[in-house]
Amino acid sequence: MRRLFLLLPLCLLMAPDRSPSLPRLPESRSDAPSAPSALSPANQRMQALATSDPVAFVEAAIARYDREVHGYTCLLIKQERLGGSLMPEEQIQCWFREEPSFRVLMEWTQGARLAHRVLYVKGANDNQLLVKLTGVLALGGTARRDADGSDARSSARYPATEFGMRLGMQRTLDSLKAARSRGELKTVFNGLRTVPELGYPCWEIVRPNYPRPEDDGISHATYYYDPETWLQVGSVLRDAQGRLVGRYFFCDVKPNCPIPDTMFHEKALWR
Repeated sequence: MRRLFLLLPLCLLMAPDRSPSLPRLPESRSDAPSAPSALSPANQRMQALATSDPVAFVEAAIARYDREVHGYTCLLIKQERLGGSLMPEEQIQCWFREEPSFRVLMEWTQGARLAHRVLYVKGANDNQLLVKLTGVLALGGTARRDADGSDARSSARYPATEFGMRLGMQRTLDSLKAARSRGELKTVFNGLRTVPELGYPCWEIVRPNYPRPEDDGISHATYYYDPETWLQVGSVLRDAQGRLVGRYFFCDVKPNCPIPDTMFHEKALWR
């Protein structure tokens, strides 16, 4: 697997005493266990933060994202527990832009239920989701759904309006900060680990055995960060009984690759 990256101007993070300076995004990533960037001084500092200060680690990852990433394509693999039942695995091809406005097109290639494709463009289409339904339901043409309505909430833990690695990292950061403020934050950094969904070594940070459950009963979390891009590309969330609440893997991520504007028009639902 190869992932292509555009080279962008880079600068130092605002807090050099807490956050390492940024390496350059590679033209392509290496799947070798000892990828050169994993040994860079900046990444050595990131590994130190992952061990001693996970809040600063995630803050640095978000700061780099905000400086460098304006959009991406990816294959999202996810599986969630909804209404007490564990749903089948879903695989979703995604086209996403942060700018000029938050917009995402999602196409289910496995595990589709009601929707085959979903389009959301912030500020357009009355801020509604445009949906191509599955099977014979598609004969009715484009469906419109409230982005935060009951249909969207019952179909996923996070609606399309909350898509993406940036918001995922922010949720992680908010959770870590809240636990730290209560004096309950405990994490374990396991270095580079490879999971089948991603297929390459990532930094693994585990937050085990929460003293009190969080949203949806989450009591244990494992996070995976790409050492070449610092993106949170995976998370696995479990409850106090060890049951899966949700797992999310952003695979084949291509930051800042060209995406035609037409991908975010209604016609893209029917291409």
